[in-house]
Amino acid sequence: MIARLDLDLLLSNEAFVVEVDRARSVVVATRSAVRFRSRDHVNEVCEPVQEELDALGRHRYGILVDVRSAPPPSSAEYESWFASHRQRLVERHPRAAVLMRTAVGKLQMTRLREQDSTAPLQIFGDEVHAVEFVLGATWSS
Repeated sequence: MIARLDLDLLLSNEAFVVEVDRARSVVVATRSAVRFRSRDHVNEVCEPVQEELDALGRHRYGILVDVRSAPPPSSAEYESWFASHRQRLVERHPRAAVLMRTAVGKLQMTRLREQDSTAPLQIFGDEVHAVEFVLGATWSS
């Protein structure tokens, strides 16, 4: 459970749990440890997440994407399978934060952020700072 948020379940599948705190206008998408098997598998598990975010109204909610449990990418091809969903996941939200487990993960996500040009995405290794950012505090990663 993410500190300081009162989360209700929106969606759960083998790759993601998506929860919302409607009072604070925050969505939390938590990635599981399940490794994507193919591009089709990525679309199968990610498209329902994208549809939930669209239905909710992305522009009304900050998003925190918690990837601390996600397996690291095993190849450039594996990374490419998720690229469009990674970008869509954070687009049109007023604030977007990614919560990483390791310093190496933060560096990788920084590279991807620059590649994707996904401002206002901020990258954190600290859950408290990530939540505070999504709630409106100013942090630089």
